[in-house]
Amino acid sequence: MLGQMAAGTERAVLNGLNLLFDQVAAPVQERWLGSLRSTEDKKFFQGYSEALSAAFLSRSGWEIVDVCSPKPCIIARHPDGREQRIVTMAFLQTPPDPNQQKSLETLARVVNRADSDRRITILVKRWSTHTFDPEPVRRCIEIWLDAIAKDEWHGRYATFEDDHIHLE
Repeated sequence: MLGQMAAGTERAVLNGLNLLFDQVAAPVQERWLGSLRSTEDKKFFQGYSEALSAAFLSRSGWEIVDVCSPKPCIIARHPDGREQRIVTMAFLQTPPDPNQQKSLETLARVVNRADSDRRITILVKRWSTHTFDPEPVRRCIEIWLDAIAKDEWHGRYATFEDDHIHLE
């Protein structure tokens, strides 16, 4: 990650981190050496978020004086002498699956073909990437709607499951 940043437009960010590194206390430098040089994304971005938080604090007059446990905690001192323990958290989101929206649109289109005068609402709780065929879902919904139309359902619970789909 550092190599990519050094070669790209983020070089200014790295220069700023380098200046900040020289201004923080030795225990902070030691921890950042481990995290900011890590090839593990979670560890790198945790150190990066801590360094950025420290940069904002430093620009506001605070001094980063130590680290504390449990990680990720830094100790900052205000010019008036008070100290504050600050915990930063890096949250890495997985990139969105470009096929998810397309598959959900396909599901909506196929389910809308179900022959019924009733309104259908589908709530997708969790998406899992897979080759998606919405036809079994539509057939399941049609069977259920037919049973309701014939007054054969009486509020019973219905599910459909395959290797990738759980429909309730």
